[in-house]
Amino acid sequence: MIMHILQLKGIGGVQQLVLSLVAGLKQKGIDSCIYTYKGAEEYYVESFKKYGCEIFVSKYKVNDIRNLKTMFEQIKKWKVDSLHVHHTIPQLFCSVILVLLGKSVKGYVTEHSQCSKRRLYGILRRVDELSYMPYNRIISVSNSVNQEMMNWLKHIDRTKFITIKNGIDTKKFINAVPVDRMSLCFRSNDFIIVSVGRLRTEKGFQTIIKAIKELPENYKLLIIGDGPEKKQLEILADSLSVKSRVVFVGNKDNVERYLKVGDLYVSASHSEGFGLTIIEAAAAGLPILASNISAFRELLPQNQLFPIDNSHVLSDLIYKHKYTQCNNIITEYSLDRMIDDYINVYNS
Repeated sequence: MIMHILQLKGIGGVQQLVLSLVAGLKQKGIDSCIYTYKGAEEYYVESFKKYGCEIFVSKYKVNDIRNLKTMFEQIKKWKVDSLHVHHTIPQLFCSVILVLLGKSVKGYVTEHSQCSKRRLYGILRRVDELSYMPYNRIISVSNSVNQEMMNWLKHIDRTKFITIKNGIDTKKFINAVPVDRMSLCFRSNDFIIVSVGRLRTEKGFQTIIKAIKELPENYKLLIIGDGPEKKQLEILADSLSVKSRVVFVGNKDNVERYLKVGDLYVSASHSEGFGLTIIEAAAAGLPILASNISAFRELLPQNQLFPIDNSHVLSDLIYKHKYTQCNNIITEYSLDRMIDDYINVYNS
């Protein structure tokens, strides 16, 4: 039994990845259970249960040390033989548990992001190295994240590091039926730019909205997602007189149908561990433009990248229409490949 430990607060790529991983492992005869924290989204709780996955929602917040006791109890109850951690605070707590349990339970940690505030302070390097040492493998979702981790954790055995790139159910996106454009207040001659993600400053939605201002009236923006910056983005769109050309639809559990509405996908993120939405957009058949960050450089050619926060270059690239679909992504980032890679790590 593999216990996946992660936060289910908010809607994001990590939660969706673990949901896909658990479902894929189940099909291969490997059972999983979930340990999560106070504030868990009901949508994800119910989604995991649909796959026959037992889930424990702690009454404590993620940074509460009392989780150590309840984790021990669940490990014993579920007869867990492997812990797989997906967020920073749980990784620190689980390192303590792995030390106390010795070799009776294996430990795995997946790093989903290239950026961490901890790595700004060299004094924390030794603390991090100690906390990662009990894990059997340190898994990164991209080569750039893996390199960052190896550069930071200099005294960890190099053989513990491995990259397993995220995968998706490509058929779901390829075969999706698009949402009716008219229901989103788009006209037949509109050019629809789509972007997906949590509405936070570092996701760069403000850059795309500014680019819309520089484009003809029939260029529209469809934003899928929710978050703390939504109000500020609406204010920005209004101040630029493009409010009627920017449509917010919130979080969607059928994002593939909304991607199918688009003519182009744009991600303007400042940093990403892995471009999951890029993969999904490619599978949905959209050409893609993205900010010039290391995670996206692994996925896209240079002529489909633009400088971070540069709305002028972005609008120019959009208008020129010189981008192509990314069919190579579809074959390289399949869900089956990702599941097999994780199984190989668990069995090693």
